[in-house]
Amino acid sequence: MNNTFKIIRNFVATIASKELKLKFWSWLVYPSMQKEKEEALLDIWNTQQFEADKSTYEAFCKFKKSIRKNKSHLVISIHRKIIRIAAIILIPLLGMATVYYYLNTKTTDIEILECIAPEGETRELILPDSSKVILNSGTVLVYPSKFTETARTVYLSGEGYFNVTKKTHNPFIVKTQHLNIQVLGTSFNLQAYPLNSKTTTTLVTGAVKVEKTGEPDCYVTLTPNQQLNYDNHTGEFHKKDTNATLYCEWTKGKLNFITMPLKEIFKILERTYAINFQISSSILKSDLFNTDLYTIRFKQKDEITNIMNIVTKTVGNITYKLEDEQTIVVYPIKKERR
Repeated sequence: MNNTFKIIRNFVATIASKELKLKFWSWLVYPSMQKEKEEALLDIWNTQQFEADKSTYEAFCKFKKSIRKNKSHLVISIHRKIIRIAAIILIPLLGMATVYYYLNTKTTDIEILECIAPEGETRELILPDSSKVILNSGTVLVYPSKFTETARTVYLSGEGYFNVTKKTHNPFIVKTQHLNIQVLGTSFNLQAYPLNSKTTTTLVTGAVKVEKTGEPDCYVTLTPNQQLNYDNHTGEFHKKDTNATLYCEWTKGKLNFITMPLKEIFKILERTYAINFQISSSILKSDLFNTDLYTIRFKQKDEITNIMNIVTKTVGNITYKLEDEQTIVVYPIKKERR
């Protein structure tokens, strides 16, 4: 057992003082030894062989209550794992917010809040500065009950559309796992799901500054109808011109898959419809699943069977069947022998 594992296990297994919690969160979110920290967190949540302190347990339970209930034993077992991983994301978000507001405010009456959009649902909320946010399925937003005088900082895991109230001397900052997005008054879409290979910022109006977490000198600025893709693995930025509206139409119930591989399309469908795909191994290894790109647009959120009919016909050589209400099996079309 390494030191990182010991530190995290000891923290979650004891009732820590406020001062110790702040020190722990500061250490946890500091950009070093992230891989070791993530592995330790994942191992602890997977085993669940400990008695967590009250605040951690309550936050975990609150998150579980927000997740959809499933009747299928198979689906439940899958989602228990997802819930644990999601809790790993939520707890550090709460920790980062606590540390930030503790260090940057003189008052102690700021409450840290979270808004959760479960799979299959979206959420709309108005922040303390009157900025409006729409959260896509499977998203967590952590924010304070009131903002500081110097910055309006929120934390996002997932996808959100932000319409930010302009305050010239009070920037609005969205923090994600890999990037910080800073604006004054603007509207933009931000996709930062933790299991995705990239973080995508699409600007509709105004201007934004996107910087790497922990590297304020490494940043890119965007103007309207520009999109920035950040590779979460290589740390590279890729900026391009685009029609920003297409990437925000999910807020109106529409589904747009734009130059996207099938594996990404299925991820979105899983979140949007609160379903699970069981995909044959031959498809998982194929180009049509991993590298071929597709553009499919739906005017409105339709029944999943209608969506799948169009997707499978567009891709070709694959079909599907409904295993139950939450599970779709995808497999190759058998070629007829001559």
